[in-house]
Amino acid sequence: MKILDYLFIITLCIFALLLPMQTHAATKGIDYESINTDWQFYDQQLLTEAGGRLADTIVDLPVEFEEITGEVSTYGTFVKEITISKQDVGKNLALEIPYIYGAMKIYANGQLLTEVGTVGTSANEHDTDLKPLLLPVTFNEHQITLAVQLSSFQHIRGGFSEGFKLGEWDELSKAYYLERMVVSFVTGVVLVVGVLSFVIGLLAKGQQLLLTFGFFCTGVAIRSVFSVPFIYHDLPFDISYIWATKMEYMTTNLVFLLYVWFIYLLFKELVSKVIIYGSVSILATLAIISLVTEPVFFQTLFFRTSFLMLAFVVYSVGIIILALKHNLELAKPLFLGVIFVFIGLIIDLLSGMGYMTAPPMSLYTIAGNVLLILFFIGYRHAKQLILVKKLNEELLEMNKTLEDKVQQRTQQLTESNKRLSELALIDGLTGIHNRHTFNELLNQYFYKAKKTYSQLGLLLIDVDEFKKYNDYYGHVLGDELLKNIVQLIQTNLPQNVKFARYGGEEFAIILPNYSKESLWQIAEEIRLLVKEAQFKHLGRKEGIVTISIGGVELTAEDNVENELIFIEIADQRLYISKHNGRDCVTFDSSSTSLKA
Repeated sequence: MKILDYLFIITLCIFALLLPMQTHAATKGIDYESINTDWQFYDQQLLTEAGGRLADTIVDLPVEFEEITGEVSTYGTFVKEITISKQDVGKNLALEIPYIYGAMKIYANGQLLTEVGTVGTSANEHDTDLKPLLLPVTFNEHQITLAVQLSSFQHIRGGFSEGFKLGEWDELSKAYYLERMVVSFVTGVVLVVGVLSFVIGLLAKGQQLLLTFGFFCTGVAIRSVFSVPFIYHDLPFDISYIWATKMEYMTTNLVFLLYVWFIYLLFKELVSKVIIYGSVSILATLAIISLVTEPVFFQTLFFRTSFLMLAFVVYSVGIIILALKHNLELAKPLFLGVIFVFIGLIIDLLSGMGYMTAPPMSLYTIAGNVLLILFFIGYRHAKQLILVKKLNEELLEMNKTLEDKVQQRTQQLTESNKRLSELALIDGLTGIHNRHTFNELLNQYFYKAKKTYSQLGLLLIDVDEFKKYNDYYGHVLGDELLKNIVQLIQTNLPQNVKFARYGGEEFAIILPNYSKESLWQIAEEIRLLVKEAQFKHLGRKEGIVTISIGGVELTAEDNVENELIFIEIADQRLYISKHNGRDCVTFDSSSTSLKA
C-alpha cells in the first residue's frame, strides 16, 4: 500500500469518530441563536438581575475576563434578557452550560438555577470547579432575565470557554450525552489496547516496545478522563478540581514522555540520546511539579515550556522521514500515525493556551492511530487466510491427480524436509554452521584424528570490542557487521574446513590435516582480511573493526583427553590475544602472540 492509502484510511477513521461532535455542534442555539450576543457585564458586582443598573460593557460569549477587564483573577455578573416563543413557554427545555475557568451561579428571573463551584469576591471565598452541565429548565414566562455570576482566582484563565446553548431537551440531551458516550467509548478502547499491549509485553519477556506502547495508551485513557469534556464528573466518587487538574497535566507530560521513549526504542540508531534523555528528564520533572504545586503555577510553567514539545515534534518527524529513507520496518504507517497524533496534541495545546477553541483532538487522533494498527493486523491476517485458502485448493487439486503427480509432490515434500533439516544445522543470522553442529563436527573430527594419529587444528575468533559497536551503532547494524565479517572470511577459507558461529560475536574454524605453520598462516590471513576491510568502528579508539584469534593444533604426540579440553586450550589462547591488545593471533600460551 502507498502512503496516500494510509492517509485516506486514517482520515476516514478520524472523521467517523468526530461525526457525533459535529452533530453536537450543529445543534448550537437551535431556535435561540442570539443567546450568546449582547450580554451586559457588571464588573466586580454579584447580581441576580440587572435591576436598572447601567452595565460596564456589552460582550458576546465566549469571552474571558482578561479580554474585558485586563485581569485574570476577578469576578462579575453577566446579564442577558431573552424572549421565549409562546409555544416554548411551559415546555421542557434544556440549557447547556459550558465549563468555565472558575465558579458560576446562574439565575433566571432572580431564581437560582444552578451553581458550579463557589462564587466569591476573593481567593479565600472562591472555589473553582471545571464542570459542563446540561440543565433541564421550564420557563413559565415569555421574558426571561438570565444572570450569571462568575468568579475566577488562582487560574491562568478566567471566563467562558464556550457560549450557552438553549433548545429542546430531547435534541440537546441527545447530542450532549452522545458526545460523552463517544469519549467514554474511545477512552475504553484505548485503555483496553493499552492493557493488552502491556500484558503481551510482559508475556513476551519484558518487550520494551510493547510495554511502552501499553503505558502510553493507558496514560492517554487516564488523561482523557480528566480533560475536556471532564467525564471524571460522571464517576461514582467525587474528585476535586485541584486533583483533577493535577492528573490532567501530569498525564499529559507522562504521555508525551512515553511517546518520546517509543520513538527512541523504534529508531535507536537514528536518534540522539542527548535529546531523548533531555526530553524525558524535562517531562518527568514537569509531571512531578504538577503533583506537588498549585495549578496556577504548573499550568503557567507547562505552557511556557510547551515549545520544547513542539521542537520534539519537528525532530521526531525528521527522524521518521530518515527512517523512511532507510526503509526501516513500520516507518510508513508510523509516519502517518505520529503526524496525526502530534497534530491532535498541538491542537489541544493551542486550545489550552486560549489561542483557539476546538474539541479535544488528541484522544481521537490516537484512537485513529490504534485503528490503523488494527487495520494492519487485519490486513495481514486476511492475506494469511487467502494463502491458506490457496494452499487448500492446491491440496484438493493434488488429490485429483494421478500417481505420478502424488509421487512428484511426495518428492517435493521430501526435499522440503531435507531443506528444513539442513536449516536446523545452520546459524540463522550468518548462514554458517551453528553451535550445535559445531559440537558434533568437532567431536567427529577430534576422535578421528586421535584414532588415525592425524593432525587437527581449531581457531577461535572474537570480534574485538563488539559490545561497544552495538552500543554505538545499535543491534541491527551489529548483526549486519557480523554477516559481513562472516562473508569475508568464508570466501577466503579452504574448502575442506568447517566454519561455525560459536556464540554471539565468536566464531570457530575446524581445520583437519593442517600443520601448525599452515594454521598460523590461515589465521593471519583472516586477521588481516578483516583489518584491511576497514569496517568503521567509531565506538573504539582504533576507529575500525579488528578480530583476535586463539589457535590450537592436535598432533599424535599431544595428550589431550577430549574435545572439551581442546576447545578450552583454544579459548585460553584467544584470551591471551585479547589481553595482549587484541588484533592478534596466539598459538602458544608461553610465547608472544603475533600482532600487526
